[in-house]
Amino acid sequence: MDLNKFTIKSTEALQAAQEMAQGMGQQFIETSHLLLALVRQKNGIVHPMLEKLDIDIKALETDLQKDLSRLPKV
Repeated sequence: MDLNKFTIKSTEALQAAQEMAQGMGQQFIETSHLLLALVRQKNGIVHPMLEKLDIDIKALETDLQKDLSRLPKV
């Protein structure tokens, strides 16, 4: 994976997902880590897209956090 080919926002999201996984004591970055990082990203495109789709963002964040809390920890 060549991070030089990623946009600044995608690189920031990957970093946030990695920090989230490490902070939760998890060895791997799962899709839930990345999606939660994208949803929380300021000035990103994911949050406005979800709002336009009329998705409850708070509920999505809660569901993602529950999903992440079930993952194995080191």
